[in-house]
Amino acid sequence: MIVGIAFLYGNILFDKVDGEIARFKKIFSLRGIYLDEINHLVIPGLFFASLTFALRGQSVLSDDVFLTIGMLAALSMPFIRIGHSLAPQIFAKKFLKKRYLFTLPIATEKTIVEGLKERKGILVWFLQTLHQFQEFFMILLVVFFALILQKYAEVSNLVVYALMGLGILLPLIFIENTVKGFFQIEKRIADLDKRFKI
Repeated sequence: MIVGIAFLYGNILFDKVDGEIARFKKIFSLRGIYLDEINHLVIPGLFFASLTFALRGQSVLSDDVFLTIGMLAALSMPFIRIGHSLAPQIFAKKFLKKRYLFTLPIATEKTIVEGLKERKGILVWFLQTLHQFQEFFMILLVVFFALILQKYAEVSNLVVYALMGLGILLPLIFIENTVKGFFQIEKRIADLDKRFKI
């Protein structure tokens, strides 16, 4: 499992580096961007599905309940990713074609990130730094440290509990993002319209 996490970390690392290399060499490819998006949608879900099947039978829960929790985590990751990119898709697919049909807010409020940038302090610095990391990277860290503690500190079933916790947390994050997205979509489209005035 640790070797598998190392490969997944390599996937994240190369995903970060390839864009920098492309910008440095001035090589741009829409096919590359397409494959990049497919990678973000498929790999995290496969990670959770594989981990769930590897750990079944080791939980205090029945296999059916454990598999359901793991599959919810596996499904939540691509849905969270899709939710992040819905505003630009709606902007390009619907709003630009018939902008006269939609009413957007005139004055846009500052986003949480913009508001944080105006403040100073260690907490703000920590939150801004944390925001730079991918969700999947943070999840890999949780599972990696659970594996290490389970192996060397002899804490039994820690990876199982980490998976169960993520299996409950990730669907809740998806639900939260969906509700927030519903109430913020007009503001996000207004922000995009302001940035990319055509």
